[in-house]
Amino acid sequence: MFDAKTWSKQYYKKNKEHINKRNREYIFYHRYGITYEQVQQIIKSQRNRCLICHTLFDKTYMFSPVVDHDHETENVRGILCRNCNSMIGYAKDKTDLLQSGINYLQRSIEDQIDHESFPLIEKKQSEN
Repeated sequence: MFDAKTWSKQYYKKNKEHINKRNREYIFYHRYGITYEQVQQIIKSQRNRCLICHTLFDKTYMFSPVVDHDHETENVRGILCRNCNSMIGYAKDKTDLLQSGINYLQRSIEDQIDHESFPLIEKKQSEN
């Protein structure tokens, strides 16, 4: 009897690289209107680095290249590492929100919370 599930697993195991490449090509074309080869050309033109943090792309999850695109126009902006693409995504592409985060990080010592007046964790008194 023919077992489709077993055959499918064996076929995938033998053709994994080809299937994954075909799936990537499909996603790039249908999501962004570009080919896998164009993505590779963009990565090469960026010297294999993220446009924001300049980290070299590698095969680890957080530093693998991902296509960054404008969610309103769907235009490709560039290729970023997953960390930087997530940062922009969490900010919902709002430059004012990102600038507010920059301002927060750059504020002076005088503007920071007085942790002696406002302790983050109150110390328990010993019960002796």
